Amino acid sequence: ALDLLEKSFIYIRIPEVRCIPIAVLEHLRAIPNNFLKQLSADPIVFETLPASVKRQVWELDKSLLQQRVSPLVAEYGGEAESAEALLDLGVCGKYKLRQQHRARSQALKQVSAILDRSTKIYKNVVNLVLTLYRESERSYLSREELSLCAFRSQLLMQLHDAQNELRQQDPCHRLAWVLDQALRDGECGDRRVNELVQVMRPYDKQQHQGGRGRKRGRGDHHHHADPHGGGSTSQPDESTALGEMGMVLRDPPVFAFLAGTCYDRLRQVVKLERVPKQDFNLVFLTRLLQLACESRQMLREKRYKFHKAEDGLLRDFYPRLCSSVVDRALVAKGRQVDARQTDPTLVSWLANSGVAQAVYQQFVLDCLSGLEHGQESSIAEQALMTCAVALSQISTKALSEWSPFAHTLCGRVTEMLGAGKLEPASTLWDLAVDRVLVKACGQEVEVHLRVVGLLGLAARAKKLDGPALCSYLERTLESSEKARRRRRKRAAKEGKRGNESDGVYPAYQELRGDLGDLEHHPKLKEYLNDDD
Repeated sequence: ALDLLEKSFIYIRIPEVRCIPIAVLEHLRAIPNNFLKQLSADPIVFETLPASVKRQVWELDKSLLQQRVSPLVAEYGGEAESAEALLDLGVCGKYKLRQQHRARSQALKQVSAILDRSTKIYKNVVNLVLTLYRESERSYLSREELSLCAFRSQLLMQLHDAQNELRQQDPCHRLAWVLDQALRDGECGDRRVNELVQVMRPYDKQQHQGGRGRKRGRGDHHHHADPHGGGSTSQPDESTALGEMGMVLRDPPVFAFLAGTCYDRLRQVVKLERVPKQDFNLVFLTRLLQLACESRQMLREKRYKFHKAEDGLLRDFYPRLCSSVVDRALVAKGRQVDARQTDPTLVSWLANSGVAQAVYQQFVLDCLSGLEHGQESSIAEQALMTCAVALSQISTKALSEWSPFAHTLCGRVTEMLGAGKLEPASTLWDLAVDRVLVKACGQEVEVHLRVVGLLGLAARAKKLDGPALCSYLERTLESSEKARRRRRKRAAKEGKRGNESDGVYPAYQELRGDLGDLEHHPKLKEYLNDDD
């Protein structure tokens, strides 16, 4: 066959007889590198090759593989269902939708087809995703970075769904599967936590070295282990596995699910009159949330450590949040609370800790859910006030990490408005919309569109008059000015010009009939009458 390839390969650039060398190539399980290099250097010929031959070229030429896969990775984040999973903190409760999305995602399908069963290609694709995540220029995680974490997680789980043996070679497989099952169950109880403990055992110094006591067997109940772990520990070979596990944990639905589970554990702590540091599941899941938040820094510094639960979270933040849970119960019994009075230490935690931020956001959303069932609003208002003060203390760039919360919050506020349980004149509206959502419009376009949709709903329900709507829209334009400018610049490279290319213009244009006279709103008038 090699002799025949030698004789026929010279004709591969001649369309009329190209089928002969291609047929020979297709029957070779190991094509010599000199032929593969020539194939990779000719884009026209390469596109005519069978998938099995392309795969051998990709195994040799990582650059060519990256050219093919990189757009698909970006495309995954742009899929509508991906956007919902990245930005909706409630999507973790929609496991079936997520599993269906894996099956429907065109980006995942195409990458899976490229992989087939090639270990080398899979490793190179994973390394590409890791590199994009690690080398991102942003200081804080935006939708793009979160999309990479989701892609890393969901590509692996799609391989699992397809029973592709590549999954068994991935050090994150067991972790991703256990988390996927927990999402399916809608809870992460003792059984799942025990499984997670076993997954993380090799990365925990005390367990890895046997600790102070006897060596534990796999069948031991997790409460025999120390949830705090043995401190900071590195894998002996300094592999990236722990950093990759952090990416799987930072997959937004997984991260929100774990944060929600921690909040549920805190409610249980209050009910049982215990202290947070004594709750095994809470302590261990906190460590997983920390690993998720630290993963990119780990990959950048090449120092892979599974830290013990931060003492401040266990001894300070969690007890303060427990106090808020208690206050909520007391308010239900008639106690009065000043909604505008916030705890400065709690605010500081939200401004500086990704774990505290994620768990507290679950508390806020739970308070809002309570309002839909007739609960008193003062604790929800106080919680939103705490978030608003925290947002005033962080940089504009750091706001990107609050986008999923803002997107979800806007959805809840929209539901309450539509159900007649919220008025724009209320304190809750002021805190949610004026203090949080308007500011959040400067980040993700989906958040901006959802906020404009909320304002439009209020206007159509005759709860916002024309001048008030104009005022809100001018503020959303102001807060989003830099983001819209960036989107216009990207669109200009594709030949698109004007405000129509900023991603939100059509939503504003739809509200033109509700705005009335724009004479006193020059910024909005200029925006809507843009003729560039």
